[in-house]
Amino acid sequence: MRRILQFFRTLVSPGIVCAAALVIGGSTAQTPPSFPTVDLSIGPVAVNTQAINIALALSVEFPTVGAAYRQADYNHATTYLGYFDPKGCYKYRDTTVGAPVNGEYFLRTGNVDTDGYCETAASGGGRYSGNALNYVTTSSIDLLRYALTGGDRAVDTADTTILQRAYLYNGWNLHNGTYFPSKRFPQAMVGRVIPPFITGSDVYGGGCQDKVWFGTSNAGASCTTPGTSGNLNPTTATVTVTTVVTNTVTVPYGAPAPTGNTVTFITTTWAISNPLVTVSLASAVESPTVATSDPPLTSSAVPVLTGGTTTSLPPAPITTATAYLHTMATEVTGTYSLTPPVAPGGTTTVPPINTSSLGTIGLPYAAPRYFYSQAQAAPFRTHTFTVRNNSTTSVQVCRTNNSETAPGPYKGLFNGTTNNFSDVPNGSCGSGAYAGFPSRGRIRNTILPATVYEGLNPTPTYRVYTYQRVYSEYTIRTDYHVYIPSDQYQVSVATSGTATVTTTAAMFARVRVCDDTEKTSRTDLCERFPNGNYKPIGEIQRYNIRARVSAFGYLADNSNTRYGGVLRAPMKFTGPKFLDQDGVLQTNANPEWDANTGVFATDPLSASPTYAFSGVINYLNKFGRTGTLGYYKGLDPVGELYYEAIRYFQGLEPTALATDGATADMADGFPYYTTSGTAPAIWQDPVQNACERSNFILNIGDVNTHWDKHLPGHRRSGSSMETTTDLTRAAVAIPGTTTLFDATDWTNLLTGFETGTSIAYVDSKGRAQNTTGNPNTNSNNTNLATKTTGSNNSAYYWAGAAYWANTQSIRADVKGGMSMRDVRVKTFTIDVDEGGNGDIEDTNTRGIKPRRSAAYLAGKYGWFVDKNDDGNPFRTEGGAVNNTEWEDPSAPNTPDGYVIASQAAKMIAGIRKFFEAASNVRGAASTSAVSSARFTANSPDGDFFAPKFEAGDWTGTIERTRLVLNTSTGDIEALSAVVWDAGKILTLASTTSTTTPPDPYVRPADRKILTMKRDSGSMVGIPFTVADKNDLDALVLSSLNTNPGLGTTDSLADERINWLRGVRSNEIGQTGGTLRARKSVMGDIINSGPVFKQGADPTITGPGYLAFAQSVSGRTAMLYVGANDGMFHAFRASDGKEMFAYIPRAVATNLNKLTRPGYTHQPYVDAIPLVSEAQVGANWRTLAISGMGGGAQGLFALDVTAPASFTTTNVLWEFTDQDDPQMGNIVTQPQLMKLKVAGTPATYKWFVVVGSGYNNYKSDSYTQTNGEQALFFLSVDKAANANWQLGTNYFKVSLPYASGSIVNGLSNPAALNGALGEAKIIYAGDLQGNLWKFDVTAGLSTSNLNDAVFKVSSVKTPLFVATDSLGARQPITIPPAIVEANERGQMVLFGTGKFVEPSDATTVQTQAIYGIWDSLESTAADFAVPKTKLYQRTATLTGNSVTVGSATFAFGLGTGKYRGWYFNLPQTRERVAVDSSLGKGLIVFSAAIPEGTCSGDGLGRRYCLNPVTGAPVPGCSPEARPGIPGTVKIIDIELDPSSYTARSPTGRRTASIEQAVLGSSTKLSDSGAAQVSTDYVQSVIVPAGRINWRELRQ
Repeated sequence: MRRILQFFRTLVSPGIVCAAALVIGGSTAQTPPSFPTVDLSIGPVAVNTQAINIALALSVEFPTVGAAYRQADYNHATTYLGYFDPKGCYKYRDTTVGAPVNGEYFLRTGNVDTDGYCETAASGGGRYSGNALNYVTTSSIDLLRYALTGGDRAVDTADTTILQRAYLYNGWNLHNGTYFPSKRFPQAMVGRVIPPFITGSDVYGGGCQDKVWFGTSNAGASCTTPGTSGNLNPTTATVTVTTVVTNTVTVPYGAPAPTGNTVTFITTTWAISNPLVTVSLASAVESPTVATSDPPLTSSAVPVLTGGTTTSLPPAPITTATAYLHTMATEVTGTYSLTPPVAPGGTTTVPPINTSSLGTIGLPYAAPRYFYSQAQAAPFRTHTFTVRNNSTTSVQVCRTNNSETAPGPYKGLFNGTTNNFSDVPNGSCGSGAYAGFPSRGRIRNTILPATVYEGLNPTPTYRVYTYQRVYSEYTIRTDYHVYIPSDQYQVSVATSGTATVTTTAAMFARVRVCDDTEKTSRTDLCERFPNGNYKPIGEIQRYNIRARVSAFGYLADNSNTRYGGVLRAPMKFTGPKFLDQDGVLQTNANPEWDANTGVFATDPLSASPTYAFSGVINYLNKFGRTGTLGYYKGLDPVGELYYEAIRYFQGLEPTALATDGATADMADGFPYYTTSGTAPAIWQDPVQNACERSNFILNIGDVNTHWDKHLPGHRRSGSSMETTTDLTRAAVAIPGTTTLFDATDWTNLLTGFETGTSIAYVDSKGRAQNTTGNPNTNSNNTNLATKTTGSNNSAYYWAGAAYWANTQSIRADVKGGMSMRDVRVKTFTIDVDEGGNGDIEDTNTRGIKPRRSAAYLAGKYGWFVDKNDDGNPFRTEGGAVNNTEWEDPSAPNTPDGYVIASQAAKMIAGIRKFFEAASNVRGAASTSAVSSARFTANSPDGDFFAPKFEAGDWTGTIERTRLVLNTSTGDIEALSAVVWDAGKILTLASTTSTTTPPDPYVRPADRKILTMKRDSGSMVGIPFTVADKNDLDALVLSSLNTNPGLGTTDSLADERINWLRGVRSNEIGQTGGTLRARKSVMGDIINSGPVFKQGADPTITGPGYLAFAQSVSGRTAMLYVGANDGMFHAFRASDGKEMFAYIPRAVATNLNKLTRPGYTHQPYVDAIPLVSEAQVGANWRTLAISGMGGGAQGLFALDVTAPASFTTTNVLWEFTDQDDPQMGNIVTQPQLMKLKVAGTPATYKWFVVVGSGYNNYKSDSYTQTNGEQALFFLSVDKAANANWQLGTNYFKVSLPYASGSIVNGLSNPAALNGALGEAKIIYAGDLQGNLWKFDVTAGLSTSNLNDAVFKVSSVKTPLFVATDSLGARQPITIPPAIVEANERGQMVLFGTGKFVEPSDATTVQTQAIYGIWDSLESTAADFAVPKTKLYQRTATLTGNSVTVGSATFAFGLGTGKYRGWYFNLPQTRERVAVDSSLGKGLIVFSAAIPEGTCSGDGLGRRYCLNPVTGAPVPGCSPEARPGIPGTVKIIDIELDPSSYTARSPTGRRTASIEQAVLGSSTKLSDSGAAQVSTDYVQSVIVPAGRINWRELRQ
């Protein structure tokens, strides 16, 4: 129940008032017209489905493919990430017949033991641990590929994936000491994580090219002849020579060796000749002479090798195989058969055919079919002739007269060479093939064989023989001749006559992944595709629905004069599907992988025949292989590469110097794009419209850069070479303005920030700022605008450009009639750490320390979240100085947007964090919660709970963060670190294999989810489980068995119930899964919001309440919230554990729609709950009351007194439009009120008091007939088996509407209480601007309520009607606040405006804040207060700030006196649409200012006012803040115990309290994290001791 503020008389002078104008009367009940309805399907803040644009700036040069792990020794305690599963065991070489790439790869054979070993040293196994292989093989670029795409695929088929390590720089030998050093395995690890190559010695591993070697030495060596650095690799395939004397043999590569060696060849090099032998159908010809058997394949002999000699053998080809054609005629249908059968190639005479015995076979004739299959030693096959009946019109031959039907002899020639014979000239059948035929003829519509048949028949009906061609085939095995080109060999003749040949071979750094051994265990890598197989995926695939991606890289030009980089892959959606701007799923015309199999497309942008590959994924995975193998650029102008990406986002053309003089070889086998060409393969503006504000650059490179100064504003000369390498460059105009971008100016600001030196600048809002505030200054980062960095004359300019692009408008041109001024670019940097050891501090071994690098500064200043748009990462909301805007919460003093690549886990986590932040449109502009309304020096900590949603897959969560009172400054600081995330907890628990996972995780089978069964008025709580499904209402169970897309029964109720409980195994992507796949189990939260609850409400009084309050003071602190997964959730506040969830019966019939793969968002439990105390019967209980928003019309009640033991008996009731059709959609909080019930004697009971909400006139199953709104009073103690009965357990007051052409709905109320805590006067507003007053002093009864609203001439009349200057009604969507004023009467305070449905984001009607003085009189003059009797305060907008006037006025009814005050909200689209908050002598209204173009984004402003006079209260910032605001919380701050006065003899004393106004807002274009801000208003003196004994609760 809304608390009434007892306003202190000392703060307001009596009798000071104000004036206003228009009198608007009430209206009479009418036949309802067709009211406009309110669209509650999604809300205005969640419709932003604009694409996310990501540019990958890949500064790839040879250090980028250096080793990911530089530690010299293998550390078994370290987890090394990479393509191998660190928990897996692997062997090398797949000996399966037909294995791809000759089986030359690692394949998984099992898992490590509990010690992380594949074998014990004693067992002498031959396997490698994945951890050891990652340590040896992984390059830095592999980790990037792993995180972005799932890895580079050497083999990529529908059922097989083999990943390959990057091809290392071709200038490196094995064990390159700087970039890919050797890796040592101590003796203790040999035989445990690598095979037992040797005993008693260390083993060294290393890589070069695409190989991996193990040896006894760590000396640098050739990659082809590594010597002792590679002498421990396994041997090559073993060749068994069956005859020592001749040595003539053809063997498969990799055949097993015999057990006894009789011949030993001394050799190191083997060569393999002959490709796979194939059979060509095109070369096969039909022959009249048919072979009766198929000759075998033959092969050339290998020259004889004799002992003690050497020879050089050329490749010996295998003879080409021939496929033979066979034919045979036979009768296969009908009753007639040829005897004997016609031999292949032969002819026969067809006897007369008795057509009456055959019947009709029908058309068409079958064309010949060709069959070819691979079967070893295929048997002889014949051609079958098929009989068809051609009727009387299909075959015509020479005839004896001109009558088609005349009887006579028929004779036909069937040569099968054409489908239709030409007519033979009339009377000339006597020549050529027609000799002996007396007339002309033709054959139509058939394909006939080359065999001739003759037949006589007195009727024009024929049987026609057709045939099939069948080939004999061979299964061709891959046979190779293996020979020794020129090496020495020895022959030791033994009686067995056999010999074995073995050699040591290189191993390829490849691994088979996502096969049956790991497809379900490597959930971070492997994802199931619709064909049933699993493929490795990365973040690009995971976020493909909303993220568009492009890639920038270098040309293959290593000269120091080559400028910048080029666009290698234009901005586009990469996946098979994407969300368009309306949130509709569309098919991508140029996908980069197959939707069914996940196989990558090699050329999605049609770059062939010039290039074999195209697209973002191929460029990421294939550089180093598309051109010269192992070529990587050595000179890297990373700043210029980065600036080209910025130009791309600005819509500017590429810098000409980037491609001037470029040759075909510089393309390095991959396309690059300029402004010429055809979309999408062209450089064109990647920002499609002004609403695409989420633009990101992911930069990867090292800090040893070269010659990258050619950015706008470069004008210094570093050396004599600079005149030719880094030319000076003028500042460049920002598109759409004359303002110039000068990179040096913005880089200079970084010097100020880093050193704490004050340098002035102007932020994006036009406000003067300076660079002070850094609590962690770095004296090394001076003179950044002029300092040289990198290897050769590089600059910090690109870090300055990153800061500028993150905080300022990078363009202001107009597209589609909208300004692009809000387009920004955030920058995330990955530092390859060339020559480093992974440390971020100066202990790093490299020359340019991380904190002094341009990459570090770009990630620090290009990524931070500028919560207050001041451009200063160290000054956040409220002016607090801290690191929260830029710091990684898990790593103090480390930028959230910077990762060192040699820290593999951090880099992968960073990339995932980058994509999550970049790709998810999130927000929560509804209600947040705090755990305490009082902060003191002794209790300085609190919690902040914020809802979030993701408008891509419609998932959501509640996050708990911390609030801390800084006892030094008195500021409440909001920490960004997330303590728990409810959505993640539920999702992780849904995939756990643990039987009893630890708190806070609850398996789907163990979740306590309940619903309600409604049967003939009876309302009973029941478990929502498969076991209890037959207890569900018939309609609910039927809907769960219904396919929501087709509307047909599919009997999947069990699967849907389990899906709703969180089971993932039935989702698409899982074996046999058909239901919608989710990233998170929890649904989105849009119009709902969390409510924190622990103890009982201290403002309530009543018999027995004190004892009750004491009994629940220590109960579990809870958080309650509705979500659009169909559930009302109850989370434990301490750790986020779900204690229970409730599915309202009113939404249960729509649950099946949530499981539909093509799910379109709709609301379910989408309203803000109320959790408070009431007396139910004779007992005090804590109740949770909530509407369902657009999910259903009505509300429900639960008993949550003991949330830890919630059961079915705690499900109390639901009240919906089924019970009373005047009930509508409830979005805001209902109220619990103690009310007098008329009777003798009168009694007092507790009721839920709620307005009828929205759309109660909307046509549905329970539509009201008169269009009126209503205020409902629902008894909290209705018996579960009782029907709702008007006048018995519920009451209502109906209200007329003013206009049928505008939307209407009654909002929730607020009340003025009497001495017993009972509601006496109730106020509520509606969407047609009426402020209604209900006098319930007489008690509830049908007759009393009919008179509860004041009437003029029998017409119910509102207390006030809110209108704008044109007389248009202003909607009231929030409950009013009530404050005692002037020793008599009440101030009724509210703001106007609507922000409920998508169209609200663009409305421009002027709204206002009102303070109406209700004198509590009951004469006509006290109602229908005209606006002219309100004093109009000024509210002046200057820039981004509003100044509210503070002039005084006099309250009263007479001339020159006023019935209250108001002021118009001055900014276009500004409105009040969330509840106000009352403090001590203070009311705070939060106004939303949607931008009107990109729904969901906008600004917010707070108005801190004296609730009686409307004058501003000092302390609140008048500036608009980023983001749509929620309701603020007013926090009491007590820092100094001396603020309390001494107690008086009666125990009374006072205290000085400072009030903090704490609120949150969300910009959907950011990560969705609630942006918390605090204002500090004037201190007030309040009573602090007991005033009298009557204060005690009874």
